[in-house]
Parts: sequence; C-alpha cells; structure tokens
Amino acid sequence: MSFDYVAAFFVMRLVALKTKSLGMRLGALLATLWLPTVLLNGAHWGQCDALFASLALGGLYFSLTDRPCRGSALFALSLSLKLQAMFLLPLIAPLLAMRKLSLKHLLCFCLTYLAALAPAWIAGQPLGVLLATYVNQAQQYPSPTLGAPSIFALFTVTPFAMFAGAGICLTLGVVAAVCGMLYRRGPSLTHEQIVCAAMLFAMGMPLLLPSMHERYFFAADLAGVVYCFYFPARWYIPFSVALASFCAYHSVYWIPSPIPLPILALMLAVTTALCAMHLARLLRGPVPAG
Repeated sequence: MSFDYVAAFFVMRLVALKTKSLGMRLGALLATLWLPTVLLNGAHWGQCDALFASLALGGLYFSLTDRPCRGSALFALSLSLKLQAMFLLPLIAPLLAMRKLSLKHLLCFCLTYLAALAPAWIAGQPLGVLLATYVNQAQQYPSPTLGAPSIFALFTVTPFAMFAGAGICLTLGVVAAVCGMLYRRGPSLTHEQIVCAAMLFAMGMPLLLPSMHERYFFAADLAGVVYCFYFPARWYIPFSVALASFCAYHSVYWIPSPIPLPILALMLAVTTALCAMHLARLLRGPVPAG
C-alpha cells in the first residue's frame, strides 16, 4: 500500500514538468490515490501492481529530468518486480533518441537487474533459471483472456496457441512501429509526446496481448492521470481506461460487471485508436535534420 503513495508522488512530479500550478500538482496526486483501481488493487485486494508501476513512472521521471542513472535503475527494478513493467519499457527507445539515456545507461539497467537477481542466486537458485523466470511464467496461463478487456474478449479463439502467437507478433510489430516513429524525431521529442506515447503503450499492449489478467491495465490507469493533466481536452481517453479497468475488477469479487467484457474491450480498442491518432498528430511535421 505504501507504493500507492510512491506512484502518486511520481505522477505528481511528471505533471509538474507540465505546470507549475500547486493546485494541479496536488490534484494529480489526489486523483491517483483516489482512483478506484488503486484503492482496490492494494488496500482491498492485496495485489502489488503499484510497486512495478510506480518504479517505472519514477524511471521515466528521472530520465526526463536528466538523471539517467536513477532512471535506468528504476526501470530495471520495475522489471525485476513484474513482467508487466514491459508496458512502459518501450519508452526507453524515445528516451535514447532524446539523449536522455545512452548505451552506458543501458549497462546500468542490466547491472541493476542482475543485482536484483543476486539474493536468489546466492541462496542457490541457478542463474539460468532466474533469467528464464518470465519466459516460464508466460506459459502458465494458456487462456485468451483472464478477465482483462483485451481484444481476445471479443471472440472465442481456438486453437489458442495460433491466436496467441498472432497477438504477440501484432503487439511487437505495433510497438516497434511506434518506437521507430518516435526515434526518428530524435532530440526534438517533447515531454507531451513522451506522455502520449506512455499512455499508448500502457493501454495498447495489454489490449493486444493474450492471457492478460483483469488488473493488467493498472499502469495505464496511472499513466492516464498524467495524460489527463497534460491533455485535459482528451479526458475521455484516461476515463475510458479507468472505467474498463474498474469494471474488469468486478469478476474478482464475483459481482457481474455493469458493462459486459466484450463491450469494454471494444471501447478500449476505439480509445487506443484515438490515442494513436493523437500521438500521430503530435508527431506530424518534418523530421528535424541531424
């Protein structure tokens, strides 16, 4: 539960890069703490998604404020806690383009991740097993969706392996394309473009991937608060994510969702497309020379 406050702090600090208004910054902090999924995830359900999400947001904040060693270390710690950190890790590509991170900071990322594995390794677990942990975990849930409003909730897919592979390939292709678009902008990338990209990755990846749990839009819920304060006219995008994420939690408490899962998935698909269009609009224009 303490990491709910860490997440709220980094959300507030990211919003502070956009505005100096104390009211706006406090509003971002309180909005994070009062998000229904934040309250339910840790305080009520006992889940720990605030740990990886808050550290990933911290990695983004420190990277944008020219403290790359801290940023890369927090990104690595986020990944060491949970594989779902990958929903924000594609931001490393545009941060490299902005020269906020460099190759030596990627080495810091790797060393931090290995340091996080060290206690288990010293205790006797083989390093190869530790490095393969997430590969093995990814095969534990051979189901199209585990309560998440992903595109797999829109239809029944059989055989699962074929469609799961297609979903993974589609996700990798989309992420690579967006990262390529961002990287081409180089140092001219702005905080607004990075925040929009964070929102797109955090909602788009769990939307397209198979075997997603109902709480895997948690990072998108937090990124949505930052996005809303950067682009208040597009409040409906983070609102849609928060609504879909909250409704998906109903299955955990054996309460029927007020909105069927396929409708939530369709809503998120439309919302993700709108976010992608917004990012494309922000990136419009000639690529700066050099």
